[in-house]
Amino acid sequence: MSRLSKWLAALLLAGFALSGFAQKKKVLVLHSYHQGLSWTDNITRGMQSVFRQEKDIEVHFEYLDSKRNIDSIYFEELYQLYQTKHYDIPFEAILVSDNNALYFVRDHRDEFFKDIPLVFCAIDQFSDSLIAGMDKITGVTEQIDFRQTAELILQLHPNIREVVIINDGNTVSARINGQYIRDFWPLLNTPVRYRFISDVTIPELMQQVNQLNDSSVILLTNFSLDREGRYISYQENIEMIRSVTTVPVYSGWEFYLGKGIVGGMLTSGYDQGRLGASLVLDIIRGSDPDSLPIIWQGYNHLKFDYNQMVRYGLKPEMLPEGSFIINQPPTFMQKWGIWLIVLGVFVVLLITMVLLNERRNRRKAKRLLALNRELDRRVDEKTAALRAANEMLEKQKEQIVQQNRELDTHRHRLIDLVRERTAELEEANLLLEAGRRRLLMMLDVSSDGVWEYSLPDGAFRMSHQTWERLGYSIDKVKETIDFVDALIHPDDIALVQSKREGYIKGALDSYFIEFRIKDVRGDWVWLLSRGKILEWDGSGAPSLLVGTHNDITKRKQAEVRQRLDEERLRASENRWRSLYEQVRESIVIADHSGHIIEANAAALHSLRYDNLEISRLMIGDLDTQHNNEVLVQRYIKPLSHKKNLLFFESQIKRKDGTVFPADVVFNLIDFSDGQFILVAIRDISRRQEVERQVLNAIIKTEEKERSRFARDLHDSIGPLLSSLKLYLATLAKTASEERRTKVFALSEEAINEAISSIREISNNLSPQSLTDFGLISALRNFVSRLNVTNIIKASFEAEGMEKRLCRQTELALYRIVTEMINNTIKHSGASSLEIKIERKKWLLHLLYRDNGRGLPQEMLQEEGGSGMGMLNIQTRVRSIDGKIVFSSQEDWGFVADLTLNMKKHRAE
Repeated sequence: MSRLSKWLAALLLAGFALSGFAQKKKVLVLHSYHQGLSWTDNITRGMQSVFRQEKDIEVHFEYLDSKRNIDSIYFEELYQLYQTKHYDIPFEAILVSDNNALYFVRDHRDEFFKDIPLVFCAIDQFSDSLIAGMDKITGVTEQIDFRQTAELILQLHPNIREVVIINDGNTVSARINGQYIRDFWPLLNTPVRYRFISDVTIPELMQQVNQLNDSSVILLTNFSLDREGRYISYQENIEMIRSVTTVPVYSGWEFYLGKGIVGGMLTSGYDQGRLGASLVLDIIRGSDPDSLPIIWQGYNHLKFDYNQMVRYGLKPEMLPEGSFIINQPPTFMQKWGIWLIVLGVFVVLLITMVLLNERRNRRKAKRLLALNRELDRRVDEKTAALRAANEMLEKQKEQIVQQNRELDTHRHRLIDLVRERTAELEEANLLLEAGRRRLLMMLDVSSDGVWEYSLPDGAFRMSHQTWERLGYSIDKVKETIDFVDALIHPDDIALVQSKREGYIKGALDSYFIEFRIKDVRGDWVWLLSRGKILEWDGSGAPSLLVGTHNDITKRKQAEVRQRLDEERLRASENRWRSLYEQVRESIVIADHSGHIIEANAAALHSLRYDNLEISRLMIGDLDTQHNNEVLVQRYIKPLSHKKNLLFFESQIKRKDGTVFPADVVFNLIDFSDGQFILVAIRDISRRQEVERQVLNAIIKTEEKERSRFARDLHDSIGPLLSSLKLYLATLAKTASEERRTKVFALSEEAINEAISSIREISNNLSPQSLTDFGLISALRNFVSRLNVTNIIKASFEAEGMEKRLCRQTELALYRIVTEMINNTIKHSGASSLEIKIERKKWLLHLLYRDNGRGLPQEMLQEEGGSGMGMLNIQTRVRSIDGKIVFSSQEDWGFVADLTLNMKKHRAE
């Protein structure tokens, strides 16, 4: 087999092997809110009902948590996290839920979601403008039909005078839904007025709801963030509202159903997730996202709670056709129909068997009667043959006795059959009891355990699962209410007993409580307990209470962590405020019209205003080169759209009329009460002065180099050329061959000396060893020549410098080292100096030190003081983006520490 054939065979085998390991198709699900929120969890269940049927799909879930975190810094950090976390994952599609997730993907799609099909769901008040300019996108809208719910309220409660709408007014969806209600209410043509409860704290909400009377009905829209920024879950807000009012409550979301609302046209999060996931499957199977129509319906349904309907006197026939009712009790036939049918069949079979036996007995009796008649006839006819007949009669009597015995046997069988049927009835009762126990077992499986409380004898039984979770041995617990109450936390026992007694006596509609109970280790475990009355005694009093326990310890721990996170956030805000006040730069906060709101201490000190004076000014009052209108049009308005920094140089005026040059930076900043303009003003007077000094130093250095170059040419090359001219003149006049030979030798010597001088001058301008062999060789030659002079003792070390740097960097480092050596020789009086260059990966470190008298502190200031040599060094360091730190004390020595990032300085 040839080499080419072998390669082709290997490639084919590799292709077949790889074809068997197809990767799963990946889908990113991005939720606007947090896991544990009823709405978001319902959407997730709807999505999973579709995705779990597909074995080749892998779903990644992410949560923006935007109900509890609205700070722009949080979203920027979240963006950085997702960019790192998902940048190399080949997603087939992105599925987003609710508006904030759509906005997040829309704003960052070109950065790390580019060209990935996008499917949205649960988008409140959707319009085409939300996805303008986007392609490969489709989804499911969220058109919450509050109008039909409002019409149902007016229809079912004709005597009310007011509909109270609870809406926090702090979130985007809350504001959209509030405006939607204001728009359609006049179209209802009703005298019933509407009123909003919004932008309030939680206590204020409780107080206002508590004041409502029977002439009011509540329409609950959005309330998850109060005026003070405290987050409240959907479960908590309906529980709080229900705890302080008895008026009917309606809503537009399905997750409130069964928690205390009557009902309404409810939007299903489950259907939203299911429809969105179905669109993702269509895209994965090859459909073009832009060809899939946006879904506008299929997720709103009329649903009601039967318990709440009974509470307010509403009957099922009053509801619109097609309404769905939960908690509706079954009819007698629905509950016992099957058992009645079984019992009827049994009775019919029993009666049939009795009739058949009776018919059989009657037939036997007729045969006996006929036999007796025949016997009488034979006795009358054959009296003479009585003896012979007696024998026959005895035989017949024996037959009758046998038949009677058979009749007795049949009677006993009938009695046994009745007893068997009676036993079957008793077995049916046992089956009913077993059914009840299976119900308790199902409740046990669906929770962390079940319990039942027998009121007549005080027995309280909890499932083995609950005791095992708490670590108790079953044979050591007592099945009494007092034993269980003794394990409940002292702070919770009074509330538990109060709610239990209140529900048993009918004061509460439901038994629902959270409390702590001690486990076998002495730790406290949080339980969520729900209960229902299952049996009543003959007088109608409750006799058996049955319920479930759910372990909510992790949720409670998460709530504690959330409170700690909120405290850390507030501390972070305080640190930011402290940094704002302590920073050395002047910072001014202004609104979008240029009006100054406040300024930090550095700005007040620099501009010489106090807080009250500066708050009366516009930004343009400080700028001598731009009026306020120009600043707003040129910088503030563009900043609102681009959201990036804008800066310029200008002349800033103080209160006393003096002016100073400054760098002015405009930036958009988000606060809890809106967006404002942060203006940073940096005084650049010192920088401009240093730049002028650097320029003068460069000019002086160039003039000095030119003078030295001219002097070297004049002093060394000039005399040699003059001598050479004299030799040539002598050569023209001399005829002697010996003299001509001597003149030629002297001329050659002068030319060689001139070449050597030119080489030395050239080397001083740009060392040839630096060009040919690099920085390390040039510095080592320089130090060697310096040691030959015995002016000073110099040492040089280099590590990790096998590879050359780019020419510009090598020249700059060479000039920096030679300038420091020159300063040491001229000014320090040092007897020795050390130079060490070390390179580790991408970091170059140069250390220079001498043992001289050191430099004065004014020459070691940040911008270099007044020394031209120091300015030259700092200028060259900045030209290669390096950093240098000088340290020195008089009579101690001078140290320079230079660092350089080598990623920007590779050899060309």
